[in-house]
Amino acid sequence: MADEYFNINKDFNFDQPEDINITVNLNQIEAKKPQNYVVLVYNDDYTPIDFVMEVLKTIFQKSDEEASIIVQKIHENGGPKAIDIFPKDIAETKADQVLRIAEANEYPLFAEARPESEV
Repeated sequence: MADEYFNINKDFNFDQPEDINITVNLNQIEAKKPQNYVVLVYNDDYTPIDFVMEVLKTIFQKSDEEASIIVQKIHENGGPKAIDIFPKDIAETKADQVLRIAEANEYPLFAEARPESEV
């Protein structure tokens, strides 16, 4: 495949936009796939299981069965449980939603978003 180019004119005049001249070798541009993030939910001894299940169903669209399995694994393992994988901004938003709804209901439920490569 032949190289494709755009030309860039360094002397671009903003008063005359038709003077745009750009040169870029499209075959040398390497697109990186955005890093995925994992939302982790942590076990605690105070947040009721029913509340955690509702959070999983509401924020993460988990079914009753999926939420039940996740809650059981969180409780049994005592550590964080990966709930789902998302692009960074969505993962951070969902983790923040968990924190806000837990705080609003006076529960210490904790969630965070971490790069998939760190989990």
